[in-house]
Amino acid sequence: MLKQAKEAGEAQERLMSKETRTCRVTLSEVADMVDAIFIGNRDEHGWVTMWANAKGCGCINALFPQDEIEWYDDRTPQVPCDWHNCELNVPEAALTMENKLPLEITMGADLDAATPDALAFLLACGVKRQGGRSAVYFDRAARVEIYGASTN
Repeated sequence: MLKQAKEAGEAQERLMSKETRTCRVTLSEVADMVDAIFIGNRDEHGWVTMWANAKGCGCINALFPQDEIEWYDDRTPQVPCDWHNCELNVPEAALTMENKLPLEITMGADLDAATPDALAFLLACGVKRQGGRSAVYFDRAARVEIYGASTN
């Protein structure tokens, strides 16, 4: 009995130490927590829709230092009016543009075969590496994951 209580206590401690928390939030609340939001496009393979504030735009631009990302003013009611948006074909950009995408996380996988969520995640990891906070909306799971800035 004592062993089971100890194991239960250890399991609870592991659960409490996890950094992942679940709660319900709106897109506008997510926008208050991050610098960029990414959504993989399920209708146009390879494309990711991005919304970003000034810092987020800077982080995304830094991922493609020799090219200019064309940002548009987004008037979507779910994000603040000072945010901008754009769409990017990630496999094409990775192939044709000088970039600082964290491609090592793909372990050499073909980006043309990647899921929309994986491409959005790749961009979010890049923003995190640039010092920004980002979120990915995983459409099929109706879930948002937030990634904080790197401390190194």
